[in-house]
Amino acid sequence: VNFFDTADVYGNGRSEEILGKALGPDWKDVLVASKTGNVVRHGKGAKDWTREHITKSCEASLKRLRKDTIDLFQLHNPSAYDIRHGDWPETLELLQKHGKIRYYGVSIFLPEEGIAMLARNKGQVIQLGYNALRLEMEDNVLPLAQKKNVGIIARVPLYYGILSGKFKPDTTFPKNDH
Repeated sequence: VNFFDTADVYGNGRSEEILGKALGPDWKDVLVASKTGNVVRHGKGAKDWTREHITKSCEASLKRLRKDTIDLFQLHNPSAYDIRHGDWPETLELLQKHGKIRYYGVSIFLPEEGIAMLARNKGQVIQLGYNALRLEMEDNVLPLAQKKNVGIIARVPLYYGILSGKFKPDTTFPKNDH
């Protein structure tokens, strides 16, 4: 395994800390992707795509990961509207220029979000919901990404474990399981 996908909100940053500690100084041939944009305000989840938040989030992720550069830094679940608006690309390009990140993109679920990203002509990677049960990206996003030479990462390829064979038709989940 040489690719790890994490986010600042996974375990409130703990995922990045564990990864940074486990890999130590030996990051040779290891790629790490992290994400930003999810925040908690007044006890509720919110999004923050401001320059200040993205920059602080990147710096905090670098510290937790014990890295000088994040290989791929992504907006975490932005809406199509969020993708089309704001100065987030300029912020990420500035982080690239300063060597804090190598590549940037978005981590999304819906085709319209992918189309918005590709229309904006910014970023190098789209991480998208794609698996045997969710093939809608094949209609437009994947061909357009290929045409524009934008990298694709399949998100939830086993559809949260449903395609793994782990769950049976009579499997039940606790009410607090998301």
